[in-house]
Amino acid sequence: MISNKDLANQFKLLGDLMELHKENPFKIRSYNNAYIALRKLPEPVAELPEEERSEIKGIGKAINSKITELATTGKMSTLERYLQDTPKGIVELLQIKGLGPKKIRVIWKDLGVEDIGELLYAINENRLIELSGFGAKTQEDLRQKLEYFQQNIGNVHFASLHEYSVQLQKLLLENRKEEDKVERFGVFANQETVGEKVQLAMNFPLPKEIIQQLKLDIIEDAEDRVVVQSEAGLLAELVSVSPDSFGSYLLNHSVLPASMALESTKEFNDEKSFFDSKQLGFIPAPVRHLDHVWDFAKSGKTYPMIQVEDIQGVVHNHSTYSDGMNSMEEMIQAAQSKGYSYMLMTDHSKSAFYANGLKEDRLIEQWSE
Repeated sequence: MISNKDLANQFKLLGDLMELHKENPFKIRSYNNAYIALRKLPEPVAELPEEERSEIKGIGKAINSKITELATTGKMSTLERYLQDTPKGIVELLQIKGLGPKKIRVIWKDLGVEDIGELLYAINENRLIELSGFGAKTQEDLRQKLEYFQQNIGNVHFASLHEYSVQLQKLLLENRKEEDKVERFGVFANQETVGEKVQLAMNFPLPKEIIQQLKLDIIEDAEDRVVVQSEAGLLAELVSVSPDSFGSYLLNHSVLPASMALESTKEFNDEKSFFDSKQLGFIPAPVRHLDHVWDFAKSGKTYPMIQVEDIQGVVHNHSTYSDGMNSMEEMIQAAQSKGYSYMLMTDHSKSAFYANGLKEDRLIEQWSE
């Protein structure tokens, strides 16, 4: 079933595309309001009957029917029509933060630019500063954002991969013996810049029957290695390793100084055994590339990683004053319950009208609260 977040994003995209094509502002506003409303709702809206949805603020008759269409077919015919009428490169430009539909339309219609490559070329020729609403500073800022976007195509947020890996680890370890392990390895364990692949090694044979039950697409299949893909497009490389050399396998895919190179004649069943053999405290994989951690390890103590309990406060928060899901009072109570010592409110400003940004009077109202 389609999630509230996915529903909201469909309406946000529809509103942006309609703005690109200079359609009815009232309809555009209604789709933006639906985007805000859907993101805040705790219960799965697509699973509710239409009559219940109609009672939710921000979901009118037209929005309601489109939710039903998305829930039953997975598509929205109105959105599909606008996607057909818009170059793919222009749709991709909507993903660039700070580059809204109005500016994209100017770039598209006045310069004839239809994708990121063409836009970068136009920037290199200083052509954007000729356009209304653009200046040298805006042009340079946009160049940096476009280059960053291109460099990170194919990458996903580490948090998404982390959640995916935790789910897989839990499923793979169900009903296993206590000595059975599933550990991260490679780039994913080192938490370097990552693509879209989780890497997990296990010290027991690949449970092919469990992998099949997960209903994941199998991309590669070998006796001791399989690559699967989730519905969201996230890849997972699952490798089976001999229990006797499990630690050595993980270390061989880690970052170690030349002085700590593994001996080919010695195998380790876990990583800690290697550090014990060197009379060093354990160093977690994500920090092994740092020189100072190896000096610390000489003390024999495990290098301390930042833990959840170390967090003293949070600095980026949106409340229901703009596009957040909880009231400010609820958020403050939650922060207090976690023992935080500070919390900053960072709701959107009025320029982010699509996110119910605060105008001056509502900002003053928030200060009072």
